[in-house]
Amino acid sequence: MNKIRVWDLPTRLFHWSLVICVVGAFCCVKFASVTQGWIANLGVYWLSYHVFFGYCALTLILFRLIWGLVGGHYSRFTTFIKGPRYITRYLKGEYHPLGHNPLGALSVIALLGLFGLQAVSGLFVSDDIAYISSGPFAGTSYSKVLSSIHKSTEPLLILLVCVHVLAIIIYRLKNKNLVIPMITGDMLSDRHAAVSQDSTKTRLFALIIFIACIVLVYYISGIKLGGTTSSFDDFM
Repeated sequence: MNKIRVWDLPTRLFHWSLVICVVGAFCCVKFASVTQGWIANLGVYWLSYHVFFGYCALTLILFRLIWGLVGGHYSRFTTFIKGPRYITRYLKGEYHPLGHNPLGALSVIALLGLFGLQAVSGLFVSDDIAYISSGPFAGTSYSKVLSSIHKSTEPLLILLVCVHVLAIIIYRLKNKNLVIPMITGDMLSDRHAAVSQDSTKTRLFALIIFIACIVLVYYISGIKLGGTTSSFDDFM
């Protein structure tokens, strides 16, 4: 058996960081809802962390979209996003790729798309609970629609996450552990296959991209030096 580096370190860090952000954002908004009337400003306290996790998730997703173009072999969208023919072959047992399989790829795209939609729409949320719970673009012409989207897509996100976790459990029952490779980066294979670049140079490149994403999100969120606030309508 050959040990093959499938998931580079930037992809692994993205994955687990996004898990933390999603769980954190979900728990914080629920805590805010429950504790809103208990102690003064307690709901605001939890909402401030919900906003923080949202900004972090937006940064991570932006990074992943870029890394999907220039990252390691198995992290690139061109490697795992396949057409119906590959899905059919996979279901027939004729196609066994390392990394994301064709069905898993659909799940990845759906999760990235919905989490991205949640993060972006959160920038437009206008809430009467407290100023801190309002996005930097609240009050713009798109605010009402995107606020509604942000609040109404939660059940679909929960469903997708449950399907994702269920798939991991099913594969584990089939003696295929998908969690360990996302921790170590390596998979065992009885065939020779492409290896993801995961050198120090690659990781530094990823760090530069990530820092650029942080700067961009910092800017569009309106948290800028000088106390000025962005307006989405200014970009249009």
